[in-house]
Amino acid sequence: MHTTWLLVLYALIVLIGQIGVVAIGVVFWDRNFPSLSMPVSVFLYLAVFVVGWKLALRLTKPRNVQEPAVSGQ
Repeated sequence: MHTTWLLVLYALIVLIGQIGVVAIGVVFWDRNFPSLSMPVSVFLYLAVFVVGWKLALRLTKPRNVQEPAVSGQ
């Protein structure tokens, strides 16, 4: 069940992020800086996948799992 929730949350984060990237690209970059529109949009498009995965992992991390203690010898 944990894996399903992780993938569903990731898909939602990516969907919302890509809508934001398109909105930023159309409203701001395309009107003000047409030559920078494509490189910035591609960078943001790819960044949404990386940041979305890290965010989904953080949000679905089990809270009651104890990390093993490291002995300092």
